[in-house]
Amino acid sequence: MNFSDVMQNLAIGIVGGIFSSIIVSIAFYVLTNFQNEMDEAEKIIEPIRKICITWKYRELLKDGLDINEMIEEYWRKTLYSFRNFSSVKFDTKLSGILSDVRDISLKTENLKAIHEKDFESYVKQLSTQLELYELYKKDFSKNYMIRIMKNKILWIVLIVSIVIFIAA
Repeated sequence: MNFSDVMQNLAIGIVGGIFSSIIVSIAFYVLTNFQNEMDEAEKIIEPIRKICITWKYRELLKDGLDINEMIEEYWRKTLYSFRNFSSVKFDTKLSGILSDVRDISLKTENLKAIHEKDFESYVKQLSTQLELYELYKKDFSKNYMIRIMKNKILWIVLIVSIVIFIAA
């Protein structure tokens, strides 16, 4: 093996190491952003989940608790969480689910004016959205891979590294 072959192999190794570290950094960056989105979505969804659970088990909870007061507290938390809501922060599918939840919630802003039958309908609509959210959350790895595949910087790095390896 002559000197130029050794230098060429060394250059390929260094360039390969640099590109692989960039790829790994991008993958972890995408993962961190996705996890932050899911955490923020969970903060928004949590009071809504509590409303649905409280309403579903209201007969069992009636004995020692004021159900209406509990639901009103969760309701205030729900409205508060949607004050700073921006659909741009989230993935398209997750944004759609949260926007639907927001629309359903804001339609019924005055909780005391809602009749029990209307509230039942409201809880059913929210439960449907919660099921969609749980399905989205369940497909975390699939959604993560889709985000990685959509990352333009990653594609640029991959194309450049392939060109370099072919040229070498």
